[in-house]
This record gives sequence, structure tokens and C-alpha cells, in this order.
Amino acid sequence: MGAEYLKYWGKALKQENRYHLLVYHSLDVAAVGIGLLNGLNILETLCRITSLEKEKSIKLYAFLLALHDMGKFSNGFQNLLPDLVMRLKGKNKNVPYNERHWTLGYRFVKNNASEMSAFNWPGFSDTMLSWISAVTGHHGRPPQNVMGAPPINNQFDDGAKKDVVDFVSDIGDLFQTRDYISSMQALTEDKVKKTSWYLAGITVLADWIGSNPKWFPYLAEEIRLDKYFTEIAKPNAERAIKESGILPLKNAEQKSFSEFFPAIKQTTPLQNTVEEIKISNGSCLYIMEEITGAGKTEAALMLAHKIISEGNADGIYFGLPTMATANAMHERIEEVYKKFYKGGESPNYILAHSASRYRMKIEEENNERGYSKEEMNASQEAGAWLYDNRKKAMLAHIGVGTIECSPRTWG
Repeated sequence: MGAEYLKYWGKALKQENRYHLLVYHSLDVAAVGIGLLNGLNILETLCRITSLEKEKSIKLYAFLLALHDMGKFSNGFQNLLPDLVMRLKGKNKNVPYNERHWTLGYRFVKNNASEMSAFNWPGFSDTMLSWISAVTGHHGRPPQNVMGAPPINNQFDDGAKKDVVDFVSDIGDLFQTRDYISSMQALTEDKVKKTSWYLAGITVLADWIGSNPKWFPYLAEEIRLDKYFTEIAKPNAERAIKESGILPLKNAEQKSFSEFFPAIKQTTPLQNTVEEIKISNGSCLYIMEEITGAGKTEAALMLAHKIISEGNADGIYFGLPTMATANAMHERIEEVYKKFYKGGESPNYILAHSASRYRMKIEEENNERGYSKEEMNASQEAGAWLYDNRKKAMLAHIGVGTIECSPRTWG
């Protein structure tokens, strides 16, 4: 109680004169991340890669996720709302925000890890920094570590530096880093880098959900971190994940072609072939070539249904060459998309291209309305990539959109 790191804002609704403390937002995202790791069945994969036990892995990833917004402790970011900083700290720092917070957080750890006991891992090096890069780079791009960048203490004076060090120490105690430090010895560069890709994706999604004030009401009252995490962040995260519609659904049992498409009275040879195919476990690739009118779309949907019903996938993305063909396909699939899942389930069904007005459930409640102009300007570049229709479709259960193969897309 009374720690100086409780005097930093993380989210603010200036018009309503409300704000959410940065440390609380950090714990909100950690709680959501834990729920996603379990709900999306990713934790088992990570444990298999690292050979870490499940309980230790949960603590490790919760700790890392709580560090995703460390860069917001910087004087530059805080100074985006100088009146609020004055209210919280009784003074202001006239420091420009000329380096993004995802880069500032990464650079702070890189330069100060030796001073933080929670990072007292055997062989802590640039290898372990892959994890820090994954969580701090949660706005669609990795943090920059450009030669000649301004000294990190330009953004973190002695007071801010101490507050971050204290925060990391207390977060380390909360998630009991000492319990798994000895296990880190077995982690190789390859294992850390493999898991960093999963961690980056989870952090992006956890931050998107954990930034929603409907699920995580803004709180300025000072509460112990363990109390906030257990009594507020975790229950809110459980509700948020459930209501976001982001988790896999219960797949329908395998249907016959006539059950899936009752309007089709006479199946084509291609459709008959698909119905007879035995699906093997694991990754697979099927390529269909047939003349126009041979029922390729229905055959592809039937094949996808079989793959999903066998538990080898939990959703579909249907890519078309143009917006017009995507619109037409969206209408066709709308008649059958719920059949991929058990009755009563409500899959997200998205038309994903630049002219689409369809939204995922999570978007109905998750927007940045009400943020201060200064904070919006600071975050709009980071947020734009996720709200791009082609990217959000990958979060939906069923997505229909376009495929663009220009060099710019692959860049």
C-alpha cells in the first residue's frame, strides 16, 4: 500500500474524469492472458516446448504479461495527460513522448535487468529478451532497438526507474518467480524463441480484451496487488473471455452431405469423393481442381466440417480474389456456418475486407471512445493494425474475405 508505482495512469477517459491505474491494467492483461492460455489450449503446447511444469508456466507467463506496458511508466507517456500526472504525483515532467511505449519498456529491461531480482535467471541474456520483446511489442510490431537511440534515462529519471524496479519486484513476488528460476536453466535459445511467437499473440489478444472498460472498470483506489489480482482482475477476466466470443466452440458431430446440404438432391463426383475421405490426425492440405459447376464450394465446406468434427481445426477462413466474390461467398456460407458447431453455440461469422461492416462480438464493446485526444494520438497507430478486417478475421470462428498477393501485403 502506498507504493509510488500506484501513481501512474494506464487508461483514461478524460471526458468523464476517470482513469485506471497502470498497475491494475497490467494485472488485468495478465489475468486475461492466463485465461486465454488455458481456454485456447496453448499452455500444453508451451509446456511441451519448454519442458516446464504447468503450474510454473502459468506463473512465468502471468509475470511476463504483467510487464507488457512497462513503457507507460515513462515520463513521456505519462506527460500525455499532464493534468492527471499533477493530480497523481503533485508535479510534472516536461518530457516529450518521442519514442513509443512498447520500445521504451523493452529498452528499460534490456538496460536494467541486472538491477531487478525478478530477472535473476541463470543465463539471462538477449535470448531471454525474446520474451520481453514479445510482450512489450503487443501493438503489432516488435520494439525497436536502434543504435543511437536516446539514453533510456531520458524517459525514466531516478524516481520513475525506482518505481518500475519496485513494481517488477512486487509482480515477481506475486507470481512467485523464485519458484521457477531454477527451472530456467534448461531453456535454450530455440525454445525461448519458439514460445515467444505464441506469447506475442496471446499478449496482443489479452491487451485488446483487457483494455475494455466494460469488463475492467476504471479504478483509482489504492489496493494491494494480490488483492486486486485475485478479487478483481481474475473474475473480470473470466467474464470478459466468456463474453468476447473468442474461445473455441463445441464442434458438431460429423454429418452426411445430405444433412449438411439438404437442398442438394444429387451430389457430384467431387462431392462424393469428399464424403468418402478419411481424415487423418494432424496438419493436412487438400487441393481441389474441377470444372465450373462441379460443386467445389460445397465440397470444400464439407471437407472443412469433417476436419473440424475430428478436432483438427476449430474454424475456417475462406479467401476470395475480390470483394465482390467475397460478398457472394459470405451469403452462401451464411446458410450453413452454424452447422459446424453444436446446437446453441454462437460462432463469430465475419466478412473481412475493407468495405465490410460486420463486427465480432468483442468489437461491439471494445472501442476507444472517450479517450483523450492525446492518448488516442499515441495509440492509434498501434491499434489500427488489429482493427484491419483481414487481421481480425483470423480471430473469428468463420471468416470470409479477400486474399491479396501483392509484395506490399507480404512485407
